[in-house]
Amino acid sequence: MFSKYLITAFLSLALFGCGLKMGEKKVANQVVEIQSAKCLDQAAGQLKLFVAGDATNAEAASAFQCLQEVFITFKDNIRGDMKDVYTPEEIAQFIEKNFIKDSSHFSPAFLAELMKFKIVLIGGDTHVIHKDEIKQLVEILARLTPDLVRLNKSMKILTFKWDKNIQPKDVAQKEAAFYMAHDDLEAVIQNLTGEFIRQARPYYVDDMVSFGKEILLFANSKQTTVDKIENAREIVKKVKVALIGGPFSLQNQEWSTLGMVLNEGLFQLLRYEYFAKDLAEDRKLESWDQYDKISTDTLQLIERVLIAKDTQMISSDEITQLIQALQEKDFLTKTIRIGSIKSLLDGFFANLLNAPDQRLQGQILPGFNISAAQQISKQILQFIKVQKIIAQTFESKPTLNQLELKTILQKASDNAAADIELQKGLLELRQVLSSKVPLNFNDKKFLKILSVDSGTYHYNDVLFSNLARAGVHWFIQSYSNDASHIENITGLTQSEVEAAFNQFKGIVLDLDVIDAKTSGTFISSRFREASLFLTSSDGDTVISLNETHDLVLHILSGLFRANSGKDAIAKRCLPGFADELKSSTAIPEDCLLQFYLNETDMFADLPLFLSLKNEFTEDQRKEYFMNLLKAAGHVPNADKVVYLGDANLFPHVLQYVEMIYAGYDTNHDNRIDKDEALLAYPVFRDTIRTVAVTLIPSFKEEMLPGTFMYLLKYGKPPKTLAEKLAFASFATNPQKWILSTTRLDLGKIFNTIAEATAPVPAVPTVITNPVKP
Repeated sequence: MFSKYLITAFLSLALFGCGLKMGEKKVANQVVEIQSAKCLDQAAGQLKLFVAGDATNAEAASAFQCLQEVFITFKDNIRGDMKDVYTPEEIAQFIEKNFIKDSSHFSPAFLAELMKFKIVLIGGDTHVIHKDEIKQLVEILARLTPDLVRLNKSMKILTFKWDKNIQPKDVAQKEAAFYMAHDDLEAVIQNLTGEFIRQARPYYVDDMVSFGKEILLFANSKQTTVDKIENAREIVKKVKVALIGGPFSLQNQEWSTLGMVLNEGLFQLLRYEYFAKDLAEDRKLESWDQYDKISTDTLQLIERVLIAKDTQMISSDEITQLIQALQEKDFLTKTIRIGSIKSLLDGFFANLLNAPDQRLQGQILPGFNISAAQQISKQILQFIKVQKIIAQTFESKPTLNQLELKTILQKASDNAAADIELQKGLLELRQVLSSKVPLNFNDKKFLKILSVDSGTYHYNDVLFSNLARAGVHWFIQSYSNDASHIENITGLTQSEVEAAFNQFKGIVLDLDVIDAKTSGTFISSRFREASLFLTSSDGDTVISLNETHDLVLHILSGLFRANSGKDAIAKRCLPGFADELKSSTAIPEDCLLQFYLNETDMFADLPLFLSLKNEFTEDQRKEYFMNLLKAAGHVPNADKVVYLGDANLFPHVLQYVEMIYAGYDTNHDNRIDKDEALLAYPVFRDTIRTVAVTLIPSFKEEMLPGTFMYLLKYGKPPKTLAEKLAFASFATNPQKWILSTTRLDLGKIFNTIAEATAPVPAVPTVITNPVKP
């Protein structure tokens, strides 16, 4: 079947046109016939072997030579209604009679699009084809034949049929064969695009899409496939303008750029398929070697494409128009407002893709240019270099403890003195892995907190840490306004993080990543969590590399936990609910609390949380859950519902409680006593001062340590007169600081801290010009 369409395509392109104009009445019984093309049956089989990668070079050469002979025979021996020209209808009838065995016919639309393509390749007009034009096509095929024959040996590689049984066993030989295929296809594409460049005629993207549709229809493709091509028309046009530039057409050197993109893009897919996809778990270093090559080649391709474009950049307007086209054709399931897109792009061009020294000087990138590509390259390649060291480390030993891992990373950084970026990355990774409580994950990507095997690092644990480290590294370089913080990757202030969030706030709201009602306090809440509730927290005004790294991993784990329980919550508490689950979806409060009482999967590897059922009553645990929900942002209401956005944050807050016990419960009795509290006091000092000033009118600075102890003991600030009198005596007398703080007490304190430190929400930014109403 494929060979039929391939032969038909060659013949159609070569022979269409000449004589009667499209639409004129046909003359009966004037269908041209051919007697001297007996090689075609054999050529069809040879071309089929060529495409499958099973032809010899002689068979491939014979097939292409046969095609040339058929074209020459037609030109020299067949006449249409007029002497030297043919109409599309005449040649369509000729091909249908001589070469198509079934009832397929060329539609008028197919002929019209083919004639447009003919003009781009060999000239002429849309009504007829002259014999001289057939001669031109023969000459083009003759020029391409040597390269096509040379490509023959690589066809299995190009068609994803290069299985392990025929691949060279030696890696170097396999790479050599792969690069040979790349170079051979590149030669074919360069010569083919050179033919279009030589003609210097524009080929409109609309015509290209229409021709693609007609080919699919002729090949009896499903109508749904054809509809997808039509639906993508505007997107293809926008992609062409963004990547290549110019109007909605291809002309001159733009053909060369298109060929380069297609060739390099195909070979990155092929590299993944043949070199990385099926590597065994114990060959991770080989995988990352391949990802390194894919990343390097792709980034180099991006730079080459940008250099070839007349503006040498992709502008904000071009990206915005492309996103709008994707939305209008429903390729994006969420509606994103224009203002959100522009704010997002501002974040990229002013910060994330901007070199730190240029940013500090007030420079903003005009669009996605070579400088932006180089910034991406720098960040990605540093991550991959570090990851290759990690992969190598775990190939010889599947698990490591914290000390072993830190020792290996220190040695690797010492050996990387010649590569400054790699050395920096390794030292940063060693730093974030020095946390008092190791951050390890189970197979569901949940953090293991106080589990029996906490502290044992597997490959994926360090992969997640390296991802978080690399992201935080990039983030600090992009948003810190302090040159020393950038150089040393020290950290960010809350105002710097707020500035970053404001750039991306619109998009995360449009995508329903966070709830709009909590967006005003989102960063202050995360900043508080990083400063207080992690074992790396130091309570100061800068969120450090370690704190941000730990926060990212806690957030990832919390997201996975929340997502794992979302459907179960809906099934239990929202029977028959058919709408999309959103942050604003209301869940009956009693049902949600009951779900938490009985749930275990969502809270896997939080063993001491699950053991609360052995120590506390259901009512006590429900009160604890409610306090954590309120700390997450839930406001009790008359409807007795909890919004899904708040419920999604419940696992996050729960993890912070467990992490406090992991970090400070040194005697492992599931209580925080006085000595353990004093260890935590420096971290919580400034926050407790804020709570005290806000909620305790009689507070004095010298009472600060005692206030911390009071809150840990009683779980709430004093309210009645008797409580206030008792507070004054307690806060100033260390002898009374006898504590045994449970998780239930800590839940109350979390709620108190959240209420006392919650800032007044900012007035929401109104983003106008939505793409859709």
